[in-house]
Amino acid sequence: MHYSSSDFRSRGRVLLDQQMWCFGQDVLCPERNLLLEFGMSRTAPPKRHVDVPSIYAWEDRSSLVVLRGFGIGFRHRRGGQIFLKRSSFAPLLISDSVDLAELWTITDLESLRPQRGDDATLRAWKLASQCCRWIARYERWIAQTRGRDYRQAAIDRRTTRNSRWTSAEEMPGAWYSLARHCRQLPQDVASRAAG
Repeated sequence: MHYSSSDFRSRGRVLLDQQMWCFGQDVLCPERNLLLEFGMSRTAPPKRHVDVPSIYAWEDRSSLVVLRGFGIGFRHRRGGQIFLKRSSFAPLLISDSVDLAELWTITDLESLRPQRGDDATLRAWKLASQCCRWIARYERWIAQTRGRDYRQAAIDRRTTRNSRWTSAEEMPGAWYSLARHCRQLPQDVASRAAG
């Protein structure tokens, strides 16, 4: 799936909203919590946030992914960290000193000062590309372990879904396409800065 440059952020927002819904459906899977089966850990909220859902995190030697109902945090050990809000597709590059697992509410996120400037923009979109590839791999795993019908049924359960939602069959490819666009953006920013 290919998106024009002018449309990809809008499509990214819609796809991210869809994905966050699907992650929630995977938690509720009747047989077992699929996020845990994939290898994520679940952290219950602290007492000050008893009304907030658990955080799910996945980590390997180079990356950390943190799922919240309001978006997804992604950290690469050598490249910084971002947060993609569910309501937008604009990566916020945040200080490495921030613990993504401590962002319990949207207010916690909004109290941060994202890093700005061309270098920060370049890094943020590169990280967004890596995050999109991680999501694509997760969706391929869902297709392999549960089948496309499982994911399509999860999509179909959302009665208020956007008419631009992507079919289960197209989800991994849509995420890989967004990853390529995110990767292209830093080159566009660098070209504008040099020109």
